[in-house]
Amino acid sequence: MKLLLFSHELPPMIGGAGTYTYELAIALSKMGHKVYILSGSIDNLSQSIQVDETLRGHGIVVTRYNWRNKTKLWFLYWNIIFKNYIKNFGPFDQIIFCNYTSNIIGSKVFEIINCPYKIVIHGSDIDYFFTQPEFKYYIMFSKRKMKNFFQKAESVIAVSDYLKDILLNYIPELQN
Repeated sequence: MKLLLFSHELPPMIGGAGTYTYELAIALSKMGHKVYILSGSIDNLSQSIQVDETLRGHGIVVTRYNWRNKTKLWFLYWNIIFKNYIKNFGPFDQIIFCNYTSNIIGSKVFEIINCPYKIVIHGSDIDYFFTQPEFKYYIMFSKRKMKNFFQKAESVIAVSDYLKDILLNYIPELQN
């Protein structure tokens, strides 16, 4: 299968979602899948190059964009990047949205990706998606579209039973 892992975190960035994406990419590649990663970058280019070369040694195609320093409206910027990436590297057999920020973009583009997708949630993602009253969250994403994005996913992977229970509290339809 031709798979796209989309995560704004990837080592050398520090974070569980990035480590998850890195390890998942290597495991899927070892299983014989063609793996692509679309991710964010950090300012320390030499460390990113080392990580990317390791991944390329496993046959993984890595594309990074600096998402933190470009604009405060990063979610609009990434919406365009994601659509262009799909056009240039797709089609994909499946897309895995691996972290909070990729899920925000996923909620904006899922209707046009034309392939099955999975969602991975970590930590307090669900609270941001369904309980945050702050105005900036209304600008970034729609709770209705986020719920629809989750419901139409092939599967939703929660990293703990605790997080799964919180998610099912907001979207009980996922229980089935």
